[in-house]
Amino acid sequence: MTISTLTPPRPRTRPPPRGCGRCSRKVLAAHGDLPALPQADYRPAAGTVDADILDQWKAVSEKDGLLPCLDYTTQTFHDTLTAAVQELTAGQLSPQALGAQLQSDYASFQQSS
Repeated sequence: MTISTLTPPRPRTRPPPRGCGRCSRKVLAAHGDLPALPQADYRPAAGTVDADILDQWKAVSEKDGLLPCLDYTTQTFHDTLTAAVQELTAGQLSPQALGAQLQSDYASFQQSS
């Protein structure tokens, strides 16, 4: 998967969480969201963005590369990330530029530490 193949996310409506974690994971997956711990039988249609996201999540997870939340990366990362995703979704920012902004935020933080 390359970031440039992503399309803007489709609008989603989420029902309120109910029941057990396993049930909630199924509800999230049924509405196009990736649960934090996907069900073993969760298989999005091949060639979809959902399938690409799951594949990449598995690859990162297998290498212990997951963070509890992306906005923990730096002190300003939440602001950088949310603004960049909004610009990407609005077509005002390319996927490559989004990646560059996030990397720049991280590099600045590393240099200041």
